[in-house]
Amino acid sequence: MLMLAYRANSRRDRPARLTRALAAGLACLACLPAFAAAAGTAQSAPSAAAAGSAADAAYRLGAQALASNDDAAATRAFQDALAADAKYVPAMLGLAELAFRQKQHAQAAEWIHKAVKTDPRNADAQASLGRLLLASGKSKEGEQALRAAMELDAKAVRPRMDLADVQLARGEAAAALPLYREVLVIDPTHAGAHYALGLALAVWIIGASLLQIAARLKSGLPPLAFWGMHVAHMGIAVCVIGIVMVKHYETERDVRMAPGDTVAAGHYTIRFLGVEGVEGPNYNAARGNLELLEDGKLVMPLHPEKRKYLSSAMPMTEAFIDPGLTRDIYVSLGDPLEGKDGAWSVRVYYKPFVSWIWGGVVMMALGGLLAAADRRYRLTAKAAKAARLAGQGAAS
Repeated sequence: MLMLAYRANSRRDRPARLTRALAAGLACLACLPAFAAAAGTAQSAPSAAAAGSAADAAYRLGAQALASNDDAAATRAFQDALAADAKYVPAMLGLAELAFRQKQHAQAAEWIHKAVKTDPRNADAQASLGRLLLASGKSKEGEQALRAAMELDAKAVRPRMDLADVQLARGEAAAALPLYREVLVIDPTHAGAHYALGLALAVWIIGASLLQIAARLKSGLPPLAFWGMHVAHMGIAVCVIGIVMVKHYETERDVRMAPGDTVAAGHYTIRFLGVEGVEGPNYNAARGNLELLEDGKLVMPLHPEKRKYLSSAMPMTEAFIDPGLTRDIYVSLGDPLEGKDGAWSVRVYYKPFVSWIWGGVVMMALGGLLAAADRRYRLTAKAAKAARLAGQGAAS
């Protein structure tokens, strides 16, 4: 279908060909981090600590637990690293990261300031200080700390990304893009830089298509093939926005939750209240009672279930899904865990803009259908069929 939209305008719309080329490049940029991770080629940033000591070993365990969203194990490991070496800066920053994740900003600030005081020339500590200052509204001081981190480590990726994000948010794209390019030179598979560039190019494609539509409307109503081409192009951009947002901001947590426990999912908080037994028409179920909170306010109750149907001994998990235009939230109930506190394993997914992926696919298909419905194609097909029949008649 996209080929029909392409053929309809390939000869007379040179700007559209540039848009198509950028769209293809955009799709490749957005998907590269996923392919690299699947192939095992994505490289993680090197640890600031040298291998060998007990603190190093504990820190590596903590970093693995942090990446797996096991906050409790990460906290224990980072504390073990500090017990082995009270001046171990990476563990301080790990505890600060955990505090940020749990929205304990005051505690995070304490760990970051302690890390900077312990080693003022540690690039990671300066970068964390910069993020803290930016989050506190101190833009000038935060940018100075990020630049200091970049000077201390010429290959530091995170301060470059943070500084570029700040500049892009202020509309200073000319200053931000060179920093994104530096990140890609340092780490060609860095997802954050691909996300920023992909999002910027997607917006550019949509804007360029809208400008071309507005210009064409001044000279009259364009044919269906024209609409099909631009709807398909914008569908590519919308789909890629969904891909890069999901890949960059999705959250997957598999946690132990007792009544009263909370877990972060994007900018939401999910609170576990407990589990109750319920009876359905042909099943018995353990129904989880959870709450979705935003800024401490209840958004909606969540009720995932663990069902056991009367006709089968195999339990079935019924996830609770809250779809939305800008995010989908999935919560599923696992199994009861040992202990007397009523804890269960709970899996939480937060996927921002995932519906845009499907919306973009629908737009691409619609663009192809509009192009195929263009009257010029029907006339060409009829003429070709008539010529073929005439040739067959002459031959007979």
